[in-house]
Amino acid sequence: MLTTGNLNDGEVFMIKDLYKGYMWNRIQIKDRLLLGTLFLIQANLDVQNIALEKLCYKFG
Repeated sequence: MLTTGNLNDGEVFMIKDLYKGYMWNRIQIKDRLLLGTLFLIQANLDVQNIALEKLCYKFG
């Protein structure tokens, strides 16, 4: 179970913090690494999209 409801905007966290300890430990290490990589890629894309939207608004 993910526990994203307890996070605030801009809060720094580790992906494993979103899982109950025993659930995280059951995920294979290779899958944990993949999950972290995919999460980071998506987070970076979201930041770029927000910056682009602000730029377009400013000059649009």
